[in-house]
Amino acid sequence: MLRTSPAFPGRLELFRADLLEEGAFDAAFDGCSTVFHVASPFLMPEQITDGRRDVVEPALLGTRNVLAGIERTPEVRTLVFTSTVGAVFGDYADVRHMDGGILSERYFNTTSTLENNPYHYAKTLAERAAWDAEAAQDRWRTVSVNPGLILGPSLTPASESGSLFLLDELFKGYFCYGAPDFSFTTADVRDVADAHIAASASTTPAASANSGSPTGRWRRPCSTTTRADAPGAQPGAERTGGPRGCHAGRITRWIADSPAP
Repeated sequence: MLRTSPAFPGRLELFRADLLEEGAFDAAFDGCSTVFHVASPFLMPEQITDGRRDVVEPALLGTRNVLAGIERTPEVRTLVFTSTVGAVFGDYADVRHMDGGILSERYFNTTSTLENNPYHYAKTLAERAAWDAEAAQDRWRTVSVNPGLILGPSLTPASESGSLFLLDELFKGYFCYGAPDFSFTTADVRDVADAHIAASASTTPAASANSGSPTGRWRRPCSTTTRADAPGAQPGAERTGGPRGCHAGRITRWIADSPAP
């Protein structure tokens, strides 16, 4: 952020704050009409040792602190909340109960728990808290953005992000062999950023926007393609055609051919 500030003279101001500290964002919110709540621990299951401590408490407490700050800031009119498609469904048992098997803002994840996919459980609780707070007043509105797995270039070389953790596992070839035949919905981080800007400008009183590729990306083709194209791959390493946009040589536009939301 400091590196980008010269490009926006007089328009970008940085504040030091702790998401888990009550009142920490009051100074940053002062005078703002829109708040983007994008911070929440995103960890892959193998990164989580204590679901409540690692993801649920930070996600829920952080959201409540942001909501409290909005309530104390009369200028705020819009909250753009970064959620996840995992707040819409957890296990595919959820999808079986949806009309036509189609995800929409009508549904919430009912199958994830503290023990079964605690990250999606945490995001579901946090998004529900945001909608409950919006319903309790009439000054500001909520727009929720529910992307699939967000991939793409990172602004920092060091991060605990589950997205970067997954990319590292793909580079190491962990999913090349023995992976079940399943897919996951992906979204490019820049498309997700565009969706947030569009959401902030939307005139819909309250809305939920899903972003991601219309069809899932198959994990094994992505893994084998990325593994073969990775720097240092051995000659003759397995390589499949894979979904276009999966190649490690284009990692900064990973899965970029998914249409924008």
